[in-house]
Amino acid sequence: LAPTQRSREDVDNIIKFSKRLPFFKYVVNACRESLCKGMQLLTLEKGEGVFRGPQDAEFVWFIVIKGRCDMLVKSEKHGKQYPLRVFEEGETFATSYLTLLTGNSGVKGEVVAAEAATTVVRVTVEAENRSEFKSLTKPLLFEELAKYFEVSADEAAEELGVCMSAIKKICRRHGIVRWPHRKLLSANKAISMIETKIAETNVPATAENLRNEAINVLVSKLRVILNPTFIASSEVVQ
Repeated sequence: LAPTQRSREDVDNIIKFSKRLPFFKYVVNACRESLCKGMQLLTLEKGEGVFRGPQDAEFVWFIVIKGRCDMLVKSEKHGKQYPLRVFEEGETFATSYLTLLTGNSGVKGEVVAAEAATTVVRVTVEAENRSEFKSLTKPLLFEELAKYFEVSADEAAEELGVCMSAIKKICRRHGIVRWPHRKLLSANKAISMIETKIAETNVPATAENLRNEAINVLVSKLRVILNPTFIASSEVVQ
């Protein structure tokens, strides 16, 4: 049913279901009810993209309920796609992953259904609940933590309003062995240098090799940041 057509019983059933999802673990009841009222269930065909446009850019999360979703990147509109990470049932993702990974590199990213009839839940946090939602979850969700990878761990702790011990605990929860600020900075510089070389060359073959190099740097960047559970053997451009 569309959110506007749901009965009280429908909402209560969705709230009951949400208690099984890690995403809602620290969400208080009032905020949980608001999120569940507007929650949307999407069924995707294999290869179908999850994100629908600008409306999915802020305060929107997706939770895999059935099947699997893959994060992919490609350097050109019709170029080869490179799988970087898998999202299994119960896992959460948002457009912040793609923003973090691709930046201004010109490499395009997307998350697509890896299996037929993949089911995801789209959760939107409305304006009136955003302050409370961020206060409750910002140290716990990867999407929030990732926003601070561009700065040092000390700065991240200050922005999040937590101590360094809490940052270390959060990192362990997400499988982050070392705060990725320096590695990420190095990768961004490498990509920037490659972009400059591409702009300066008039040789198509050289430009193509440089684009492939940029993708390889991007893959390395992902490894540093996400410690992904799934890396395809074809990730390195030959």
